[in-house]
Amino acid sequence: MHADLHTHSAASSDSTFRLQDRVSLAAEVGVDVVGVTDHTAVSPRLSAPISAAGDCVLIAGVELNCTVDGDRIDILGLFIEPEVMRDRVGSETHGSGITVDDGPDLTPSQLIGWIHEAGGVAVLAHPGRYRLDLVALLEELVAVGLDGIETDYAYDMAPVTGPHTPEAEIRELADRFELLSSGGSDCHGPGYNDGPYMGADGVGKAALAALCERATSTDAERDTPVVP
Repeated sequence: MHADLHTHSAASSDSTFRLQDRVSLAAEVGVDVVGVTDHTAVSPRLSAPISAAGDCVLIAGVELNCTVDGDRIDILGLFIEPEVMRDRVGSETHGSGITVDDGPDLTPSQLIGWIHEAGGVAVLAHPGRYRLDLVALLEELVAVGLDGIETDYAYDMAPVTGPHTPEAEIRELADRFELLSSGGSDCHGPGYNDGPYMGADGVGKAALAALCERATSTDAERDTPVVP
């Protein structure tokens, strides 16, 4: 089982894929579970934290960002209640596609709070791309409720930025801070950094189950189906 938990659809202004295109490509490349994590937007076609789309399972998500010590950081919300998050960010990207309204003034605590209010799991995206002191950053984020970190990300597919922290070190930090593991391709579709890269990275069944369990354990009343 392969889960690509970091992808974008047409709800992101920098993505060229409709949600159905994403589902079709997943079937072609052998991805069973797709996290739809649009920039500060939740696709209007997502109606539940987990839903079926043909032979694929969709995980409702979002990618939010703020500024820490002058550097932009991105935090994914996975297994969110779509309508709750839409009340915050809408169903399509505003402006540049990289920030919420007044994004630089938002704090990690606020963003993680929004994700938790929507019943989701907060995951630090592509930690290897930040030039910040990653240990100090994680200390700050864990203190305000960070749940997980992308230990598996398609860094080789992002030559413009490239990794600054090796993945092996990120996995060690995940263990040190007792963070759940997530991962994905950050696929935006054709024409974006010569993509797509659907399925280039992701996580397996055990990691996916742990993320799902964290989401459902924080919202006991949610009737959430078990992912495959």
